[in-house]
Amino acid sequence: MATVPPRPINGSVGSRIRVILGDSGDDWLLLTNHDDGNRMWQTKDWSGGIPAKVKKQINNCTNKDRRLRGVNFNTNGCWYINGVKEDGTGGHAWWGGTSASDTLKEMTGGSLLVKVSFGLDDYGSDTYCFIKGKNGYNVSNNLNSGLKDRMKRVNEQRKGINFVRLFGDGEYFISDDNGTQWVTSAIFLSKELKKSGKVEDVAKAGDGSWVIIKPDHYVSSRGVDSALTQQLDQFYRDQKNRNNQRSRAINEYHNRRREEREAQERAE
Repeated sequence: MATVPPRPINGSVGSRIRVILGDSGDDWLLLTNHDDGNRMWQTKDWSGGIPAKVKKQINNCTNKDRRLRGVNFNTNGCWYINGVKEDGTGGHAWWGGTSASDTLKEMTGGSLLVKVSFGLDDYGSDTYCFIKGKNGYNVSNNLNSGLKDRMKRVNEQRKGINFVRLFGDGEYFISDDNGTQWVTSAIFLSKELKKSGKVEDVAKAGDGSWVIIKPDHYVSSRGVDSALTQQLDQFYRDQKNRNNQRSRAINEYHNRRREEREAQERAE
């Protein structure tokens, strides 16, 4: 039998999902990161009016065997993509449509991953939030003041910022070492966010439709494209099955090893 135990599959199913919505629930981008314990692969799909430059760059990454480590866009044409080859080399970032290009160029120059989010303020102007490493950040002047205050506090406490999602009308969601905080006019979205359980990702469209990604399930509003929810359903099922199969394989390995040791001890 193998002397090395099967590799475990780490992380929740929801942590393997990235979803972004555009003007409506029919405009979406979905990334899913699959793992069966033997190999890992990424699927990328989209529908509707996501930025053409985002589609083009994703296709370029796919053609060059790069998986996406980060992607974001808003409905005004700001976009960002970070891709890396499967062996971890060849990491690079691309972006466009943003007045913060020089800031991004400076922040992406090192080895640390920059997490990017674009949104809109109450007047329809672009907002941005760039997180580098554990809690370094740079934000637009017109970002929600409550969000800026929280990020400053987390940074001063030397705690970590997990991710920020910016939406339209100055709305946002932040997950950090102190918990979560959000501002949204969507009543049912807020109610769902108040429920217990970890939030892995949040997406909100310009028409108010939304998706919440949780570790072992998702929640979505009316107006979200059924093609997207069908893919989410399928991925949760498939990855849960892979996780279960791998857990059984690991348990069986350790049981066999124990039986072999016991048999050897009896023989001695």
